Amino acid sequence: MVNTVTRIAFVVLLCLAAIVTAKRPRKCHRRYQFTCTDGSCIPKYFKCNGNNDCEDGSDEEDCGELCYQCDYDYDSDYPGYFGCPPPNRSERCGRDKICYTKYIKSASHIRITRGCSKEQVCQDAVTKNNDECDIGNPDGAPIGRPCTFCCTGVFCNGPV
Repeated sequence: MVNTVTRIAFVVLLCLAAIVTAKRPRKCHRRYQFTCTDGSCIPKYFKCNGNNDCEDGSDEEDCGELCYQCDYDYDSDYPGYFGCPPPNRSERCGRDKICYTKYIKSASHIRITRGCSKEQVCQDAVTKNNDECDIGNPDGAPIGRPCTFCCTGVFCNGPV
């Protein structure tokens, strides 16, 4: 009987020791790490960088649009040239902003600007577009009048 009680007590002590020494869920360092929805930690600078660094993708939620941010001159001899490849020419817009592309044609060149804009500002600019404005055709833009195009989605204001 004493042997049985001793064995039971020993097993109970082992179970308690296992519970006490079990790994507690790891907490992410609030200043330097982002906590993924599944509890894993990633460096804070990985949050909203356009890549799913958390297995569940939670690091790319509620980030705002990821848009190209640049200005360059369009050359109709090289229409496929895109003047702002990622990631060094990208911008994370705020939650109330969307991506845009704007063509401004002068007598000597066509300037293309890409970036973020408040949605209402962008939509107001679109209402001022001339019928000649075409997202895929900067050459068709009227001289002296900007053509603005708004979009939502990761790098949606990229090459057409």
